[in-house]
Amino acid sequence: MLITSRVLVKSMANAAIALTFIANFAGFADGQTLSSGEYEPGLKLAFDPTSKMVTAYFEAFGGWDENLQRPQFSCIFYIEGPLHSNQATLRGYYPGDPPDQIIAGKLEIVDTQNIRIRLSEEPPGCWNVLPFSDEPAEFALTRAMPWVEVGYVTAEKTYFHAEKSIAKKLKSYLIKNNVVYIERREDDWVFCSYYGKKLTKGWLKRSDVKASKQP
Repeated sequence: MLITSRVLVKSMANAAIALTFIANFAGFADGQTLSSGEYEPGLKLAFDPTSKMVTAYFEAFGGWDENLQRPQFSCIFYIEGPLHSNQATLRGYYPGDPPDQIIAGKLEIVDTQNIRIRLSEEPPGCWNVLPFSDEPAEFALTRAMPWVEVGYVTAEKTYFHAEKSIAKKLKSYLIKNNVVYIERREDDWVFCSYYGKKLTKGWLKRSDVKASKQP
């Protein structure tokens, strides 16, 4: 009886290990290991586990103009797309650009900390900063963040609010195409962060921001 019990316990332990492996693999295959946060170099990415949507904003600079005392080249674009298994089909563009300037691309999850992004062509300025078309650009997670979506302002001007109320309007505001990082979507409002000269957080009217209709 003792031997039988040991065999049973060992079998149950092996089964538990197998189930854990299957669950972890299924989570990876379902895209659940993609983390929202800051990736180096220059990428801020959000993943919404409910809608399986990936949204991100890339901004990096290269070269230096001594006369103007500023970078010579800039690579800036927004990307979005649904995640299936460990890959996302992307649409890349600069906020506000017309539809005919959209660039197709792919995102691949390498592991829990690393991703790759490849685009069908180079966005303006990117060849001199970080090429995306010849081979995938690689990114490593450096700081996880509670974002569910990266969006941008679609109104000409929108004010931050301390609470989800028109009466709680603050002095700080954003203008069209400013990029925001959304943590919550509630009713007609989104709670988000804006990285300017300083970090600003607060509620924006949902109608003023490119944001998903997910609750």
